[in-house]
Amino acid sequence: MKQNNNKLDRMDHIIHCIDKGLSESESLAYLKSHGYPMEKTKFYKLLKKLREHRINFIKYLLSDEFRNKEKNEMETLPVIKKEYWKNYDAESDPLKKFRILKQILNLVTQKTTVDDLIKYVRKEQKILQKFIKDQSHLNFHN
Repeated sequence: MKQNNNKLDRMDHIIHCIDKGLSESESLAYLKSHGYPMEKTKFYKLLKKLREHRINFIKYLLSDEFRNKEKNEMETLPVIKKEYWKNYDAESDPLKKFRILKQILNLVTQKTTVDDLIKYVRKEQKILQKFIKDQSHLNFHN
């Protein structure tokens, strides 16, 4: 079996093991079959790294820095959307009009996704803070 050296892909496979609820031995076998053979110590080191990234991301979502950044970005979206519509109205090429509409749709989707994330973080703030304190959340099912 050829060994794969793509670190991001390796982490995706480890996340897959967690999502599937695989045991340690099942996870190591799965990773090996996908080109990521490793020892238990390496496996647990990567799990720890994932836990730290998850906790840091949640801390960032709870931070004022995130709220301020997203608020500023959300305030600029209507301006961008207005410009897109101006360009759409001025354009005569149907293909270019289609591409502009696609960009408007992406913008609306992005705003909805960020709005949903912000609502979730506000609603679940206490649970997320508890999660940060409880480092044992990312355990494997043995």
